[in-house]
Amino acid sequence: MTPDVPSGLSSVNGENGGMVRKLHRSTALAAVSVLFSASGVVFAHQATAAPAAYPECWVQKESAYTASAGCRNIGTAKYRVRGTCINNGGATWTLTGPWVRSGVSRATCSANQTSALYGQPEFEIG
Repeated sequence: MTPDVPSGLSSVNGENGGMVRKLHRSTALAAVSVLFSASGVVFAHQATAAPAAYPECWVQKESAYTASAGCRNIGTAKYRVRGTCINNGGATWTLTGPWVRSGVSRATCSANQTSALYGQPEFEIG
């Protein structure tokens, strides 16, 4: 025997053979609207700002001698490219590009190609 189920409710068998009643979403929303209307509360959906875009940053080895880095959606932060250079004698040093807030930070180990990038360049946020 199935018990009478009021309008807007549906019944499903729960665990252990018990009855569970679920309120349909449309009925629940209507009930909430009526409740707020009856109490005099004005309830309006407030638009929220879209979430800030995630920064999109990249770093690359343009050639054996030059590295670059760039960003979009970074806000007011500054960034630069950083890498390690090595010369023909095996000496190494840190190469850093200029700090920028937009565009590309680019640095070259040697204009006359006597030293090259050693390993992969990195991205630095300051």
